[in-house]
Amino acid sequence: PATSPWVTAVGGTRLVLRTDNTRRTERVWNDMPYVGGLVPAPSGAGGPSSSFPRPWWQAGSTPVGPRVVPDVAVLGALKPGWPIVYGDGLYSVGGTSGGAPFVAANLAAMSAKQRDRGYPTIGFANAWLYQAAAAKKQPYFDIDRGNNGVQLVGCCVATTGFDMASGLGAPSMDLLYSSLPRPAG
Repeated sequence: PATSPWVTAVGGTRLVLRTDNTRRTERVWNDMPYVGGLVPAPSGAGGPSSSFPRPWWQAGSTPVGPRVVPDVAVLGALKPGWPIVYGDGLYSVGGTSGGAPFVAANLAAMSAKQRDRGYPTIGFANAWLYQAAAAKKQPYFDIDRGNNGVQLVGCCVATTGFDMASGLGAPSMDLLYSSLPRPAG
């Protein structure tokens, strides 16, 4: 389903924070080294679609061929994970099942902020996400290390710029929001 051009595909990263809670490093999520050879190891996925041609909004980022995913990547590793409260406990969850709702919630909040300010809401986000990659203040942290090849042998390795392991990179939600087109006046 993630390769549908109407879906924003979210890949995973492994984030290491400094003591002041800022990013020290971030790489493609692949837990193979951390799970003692368990296969399949938890990792993000990516690659070319076998069902959909490349959509027009990916034309500047991807080579000629099919739709490729992910579009963006956010924290997927269990450590530090996404904190959730369940009952009286605080737990950490991981995976793109944690990252995808984070991206969706941020896009929904941005869209509501647009509406409250009298601007058009975001609507279909994929074209804007790719257009934002050309913004003067880059809204994505380029994930250029690691691979998620435990699920698809040979796919996919992070490189500088767009790749099939981390997409456009990890979005900075504030910078992404500031890249939204707004009518003059």
